[in-house]
Order: sequence, then C-alpha cells, then structure tokens
Amino acid sequence: MCQGRQSEPRGMLKALFTAEDEVHRRTGRYTASLRELDFASERFSRYLYGFSGQGAEGVAIPENHPVKPSDLPAGTGAGKDHFRAGAAGRPDTRTNDLDVWIIDESGTLENVSNACEWTRFLMFKKG
Repeated sequence: MCQGRQSEPRGMLKALFTAEDEVHRRTGRYTASLRELDFASERFSRYLYGFSGQGAEGVAIPENHPVKPSDLPAGTGAGKDHFRAGAAGRPDTRTNDLDVWIIDESGTLENVSNACEWTRFLMFKKG
C-alpha cells in the first residue's frame, strides 16, 4: 500500500516539470513560484510540493497537512537555466518516516528518502 501511494509524488512532480518546461520555453527562465506555474496539489494530498525557502509562493500545502515546508529537500529552487523541485510526505500512516522526492530540469526524478522501503521486509516477517 505504501509503495502504491508513491505514485502521487511521481505524477505531481512530472506535472510540475511540464509546467516549468512551458514557463522556460515562454520566458527563457525557470521559476520557483507555484503561482506562476499554475501548480497546486490535490486537496487531500499526502505530500507537500515546491521549493524550500520560498515561503507560501513556493509551496503547495494541502489542508491540515502534517508535513511542514521545512521537510522539503534542501537545495530546491530555480534559476535561469535550472530548477530543482521537491516533494515530502508520509505515505505510510503507521510511521513518521518522510518520503522525499526531487525532480530537475532534465526530468530526472529521484526518491532521495524512501519511507516505503522497509515495508517489503515487514511483509515477510513471521510472528
């Protein structure tokens, strides 16, 4: 179940990548403004999306969300020729482990902190 919930950040970060690509084609630069990207997370999302250190303009926060903007990966932001956006969430409600993702201007998507990895081992534990 936990790994199935990871489809949310993969899809949302790919959508953010597409929006960044469109802004870059139109303006010649990337942006850390989710408003400019016309990007918002789903209302009951398990993840936050955006750019660390950008304030409300750079973070999509669903209602009553337990993850804080400071949980987004460090080093996310945007410049003329690059961007790096992140997602942070807790897909497994049994733990407080953060699941953290990044995507960049090349479209490379990486799960830098996998909160679901341990579930593979628990499924086979006897007892």
